[in-house]
Formats: sequence, structure tokens, C-alpha cells
Amino acid sequence: MNVMRYVAAAAATFVFIFVFEFLWHGQLLGGLYQATQSLWRPQAEMGTYFPLIPLYQALLALVIVFLFTRHCEGKGIGEGVRFGCMIGGLLGIVAASMYVFMPIPGILALGWFAGSFIVGLGSGVIASLVYRR
Repeated sequence: MNVMRYVAAAAATFVFIFVFEFLWHGQLLGGLYQATQSLWRPQAEMGTYFPLIPLYQALLALVIVFLFTRHCEGKGIGEGVRFGCMIGGLLGIVAASMYVFMPIPGILALGWFAGSFIVGLGSGVIASLVYRR
């Protein structure tokens, strides 16, 4: 593994995940969260947990890019799309499965699936562009 390219790819992936999830959850799904606010922490309390969000996202980026480096064959962006679809499918299924355990609307579970899939897909593409042989 090329450590410098790994760090660069993980950093770029983290920035993508951070910005995308802010827009996806904060803007696009914000109304659904407000409609189900009884399920979530109060806004004031949520702020105390904010530092955990980028920590989770950084760890996710590190793991996704590490997995990519283990299976990278240097085939370009197509390889990143294929890898990203697999990671996105896995993340999406895990996120949407919360529908079984929580009283959330199906559209929110679908939003979680779609957002997680996009995170996986985008991460795979970024990893393929930044972590090149």
C-alpha cells in the first residue's frame, strides 16, 4: 500500500462524506427529521454529540479506502464505481434496516438507503481517482 496515496484518498473521501451527509441529512431529509422529532435527541443535546459525527465519518473514510487498496487493480474509475456500488449497497442495507427497529416512515428509510448508497459510490469513485497505481 502506498501510504501517501492512502492518506490523500482517505482525506478526500472524508471531505466528500462530511459535505454530502450535511447536505443530505441537514437539507434534503431535514423535514422528515422534524416530522419525527420525538425520536431524536433535542437540538441542544445534539450539539454536544457533534464531534462524534466527523469522527465516525473519518473512520468510515479510512476503512472504505483501506478496503479499496486491498482490492485495487488499477483499472480506473470503472473499478471505483463497481467497488462503490458494493460498499454503497452494504451501507444502504444497514441504514435502511433501522426501519425494522424504529418507528420511522418508509420514505426516511429509503432516504437513508439512497444517501448511504451515494456515500459508498462517491467514496469508491474518489478512491479510484486519488489512489492510483
